[in-house]
Amino acid sequence: MSNGIQAQLIKHPEKNLADKDVVIFDDIVYRTGTKNRYNPRTGIFTLHARGLYLINWNISVSGTGQKPFVRFGIRLNGQIQGLSARPTSVGELHGSNLVAVMNSPAEIALVNDTGDLVQYSEIGPIANITIVQIK
Repeated sequence: MSNGIQAQLIKHPEKNLADKDVVIFDDIVYRTGTKNRYNPRTGIFTLHARGLYLINWNISVSGTGQKPFVRFGIRLNGQIQGLSARPTSVGELHGSNLVAVMNSPAEIALVNDTGDLVQYSEIGPIANITIVQIK
């Protein structure tokens, strides 16, 4: 059985996410295996099994402070990679990443890399992430 986890952000007490801040998911929809952990205080997923992981995510936004675009990415062990951008500041943004975990544990988070605050959409789920070990 492979390791996998799916989480969603349904409601958020704050309407804005500052630049470089991590999306905090409030609902673990599904988890299989015992090698993945999620910290709901930090928004960090910890992967304890070495292997290849597929990460799919999406987030709905309704504006920024001043930037005319939004950009999010996966932060792996402190480094942002796999950035995905939207040329407008309103709508849904998607991303997909293959991540090789060679040294465990590895820390994964979904991060705002817009260079500005981003306003969350008012309609939920606001964000979704799925992390599945494929090899």
